[in-house]
Amino acid sequence: MIKTPKMKETLRREIQIHKKLKHVNIVRMYADLEDKDYIYLVMEYVTKSNLFVLIKKEGSFTEETAFYFFI
Repeated sequence: MIKTPKMKETLRREIQIHKKLKHVNIVRMYADLEDKDYIYLVMEYVTKSNLFVLIKKEGSFTEETAFYFFI
């Protein structure tokens, strides 16, 4: 819930930054839409799992695997 104009401004800035990111390990954000109550994000469809599920499944990553995901 966006409670203040400052929060909305910060979110808008984060959205603009995210839309500029292009990396194989970062889900793309294509667009954002807004009505009086909500902000909607149009993002790339990811067919595989997410990082949380992978970490939970594996328990931990080797340094090499972590490097792949985080760098």
